[in-house]
Amino acid sequence: MFSLDKVPFWYLQASTLNCIGLLHSGSNSGKEAALRNFGELVYMARSEKLVYDPNGPDTASYGGSTQTTWEYWTEKEGRRRLGYLLWLLDCTFSYEFDAREHMSLNECQAPLPAAENIWEAESEQSWLTLYENSSELESLYTATQTMYIEKRISPGIGEFSQILLIHALQRRTREVASYFNDPLSSWTPTAKKQQRDSALGHETPWLPSHPIYAKWRNSACDCLDILHWTANETIARAAGSEHPTVLHLHLARIVLLVPVLELRELSKSLIQGTITWTERHNTSSWHCITRWVKHDQFKARLAVIHAGSVLWHIRRYSAKTFHEPIAVFLATLTLWAYGSCPGATIMTTSNNNNNNPQQHQPNPLIPLHQPTFVHLDRPCDDELIQLFVREGHRMKGNMTGVGDICDQYGPEKVLREGARILSDLTVWGISRSFGTMLTGLADRVSCDNAVRA
Repeated sequence: MFSLDKVPFWYLQASTLNCIGLLHSGSNSGKEAALRNFGELVYMARSEKLVYDPNGPDTASYGGSTQTTWEYWTEKEGRRRLGYLLWLLDCTFSYEFDAREHMSLNECQAPLPAAENIWEAESEQSWLTLYENSSELESLYTATQTMYIEKRISPGIGEFSQILLIHALQRRTREVASYFNDPLSSWTPTAKKQQRDSALGHETPWLPSHPIYAKWRNSACDCLDILHWTANETIARAAGSEHPTVLHLHLARIVLLVPVLELRELSKSLIQGTITWTERHNTSSWHCITRWVKHDQFKARLAVIHAGSVLWHIRRYSAKTFHEPIAVFLATLTLWAYGSCPGATIMTTSNNNNNNPQQHQPNPLIPLHQPTFVHLDRPCDDELIQLFVREGHRMKGNMTGVGDICDQYGPEKVLREGARILSDLTVWGISRSFGTMLTGLADRVSCDNAVRA
């Protein structure tokens, strides 16, 4: 029979739930302890090969013959799902807490988790019928390659596996970014002796302008679009109701397309009083944000669309999951930053055509006989979204309870609306922490508005 070997499975399960709870409790001491414990948890999961099991069978041996039983399959599938959950948490914590990543994508060699209808079967007979009619699943590593290269989703995967794929696309893009952020990556090896400072230079690369990185990022966005089409089919079957995978899809665009680290650094400095609002122009974080709005404008406006969609989803379809507070927080900061940059509403020229999927530069002399605004936090059709991405410098981005996010008081109102939404997510203590940060940032912006008035 199947053996749980060295580490009790219940211990791994309980430790994972405890880690999630502590990290999202709102307690700084709890967060620090949980991040330390998570590394140990990953070590145990790796030693148990929960996601690295490329040749692990779904059958057990009985008297010289092999067969699959519900009990055996359930235990093995449970271990596989827990391993992939830990990998998913590792991805999430990297952008939620700026934590070091422990697990790589190429570790994920075990078959993807089974579709939900098989995993949730209520009897052995119903499970057996579904199992026998299911197809063999690829590993997450292989499924990610299939998405990138063949532009399709591996057949038979469920919602959990689709969420894993979403994070795999983010992880791969971060790996590429990490490579090109390393100064050695821009150096060509040579047998000649060189001075290190002159050979490597001192400038931090602007990744969106790097042609290879831009292609990887564009490819990840294309793959997310494919996953989103599948999600839209599920929404249509549910009469318009959005399922939790949709939130992961919107949040992924923010993580991929927005300078999240710089946003959080700037907001932290403003909240703590390290700098004033008028002094932001002297910070590298603000320079990065304005460069994003002006020279990565098409991707910036696409991110704004998805940020508004995050708020729409949370208001109406919240499942009270632990990743909802960080989704609202990052979406709010994205909308605030875009609305705060003067370059958001003027004509700019992109330095990198790879960031413009339409390869289109609008002519300001040609009148635009099309909509002049878009409701960012309401559903809108693809044509309007594409129009805003291309011509958004001419359009108002309106938001419920805010109006135009680029108006003088728009950014402040965005922050207060984000804090209000977080106040409804009372299940997780971290919601209060994020809400307090947004309110504090809004107070700083309010002071600046008062001075200018």
